[in-house]
Amino acid sequence: MQNIEQTYNLIISNFKLFLAIVFRVGGLIFTAPFFGHRSIHFLLRIGLILLISLIILPVFSVNVTNLPNQFPSFILVLAREVVIGALIGVLFYLLFWGIEMGGNLLGLQLNLETDNQEEGSSPIARLQVFLGLLIFLGLNGHHLLISAIFQSFELIPVGELKLSSLALEQIWQFSGSVFLIALKISAPVIITLFILDLLLGILSRTTPQSNLYSNFMPLRLGTGLLILALSFPVFRTIIEKLLLNTSSEVTEVLKNLK
Repeated sequence: MQNIEQTYNLIISNFKLFLAIVFRVGGLIFTAPFFGHRSIHFLLRIGLILLISLIILPVFSVNVTNLPNQFPSFILVLAREVVIGALIGVLFYLLFWGIEMGGNLLGLQLNLETDNQEEGSSPIARLQVFLGLLIFLGLNGHHLLISAIFQSFELIPVGELKLSSLALEQIWQFSGSVFLIALKISAPVIITLFILDLLLGILSRTTPQSNLYSNFMPLRLGTGLLILALSFPVFRTIIEKLLLNTSSEVTEVLKNLK
């Protein structure tokens, strides 16, 4: 009971700071992988935001006078806090955009594109994103997200966000890595299919009367799916390396935003 009263008094005495923390954590939770997925209920996200904010508040409590008293200025502070949290979430989510792009590329190569425009991605892309989420959780990626938001308060205190050209350049370069991620993930299957297509092309030249390419389409599909299954350990290793790289990149970006 006494702990609850202490927490209540802490929130009341530092309400503006608590609100700013909630906005930054909320920016992360609503954009980050797993937490930002539509299958996670809205109220569960709100509860998680409040819980994390309550944990952060005593650790990074500062003098309330550091925050502006004018309403427009304080709204601007809250907007900046959302930007910091959302930036962390989006940088981590770029990994999954790369995975989805790689899956769509494979779906195109294997003629497994979706006919449903609402889904927007191929069955292989959805499968790879799902496997990516499982690997993300298995590698404690959600812990990296929480660590990143805690670290952000150490590197960028509330109300002290400053956009620098170096930080913007880092964000731009890291955003460009999405296509590279897609190529890394889809490379084993694409290379195999390229070699198979090359062999079929040579055979078709030697026997032009027969339509070898059409006849070997099931073989091509089966080979592609087999290589996709066999390359799963490589897929896991790539995601692990990319996740660690993302975590370090986020830290570097945050350092240049103060």
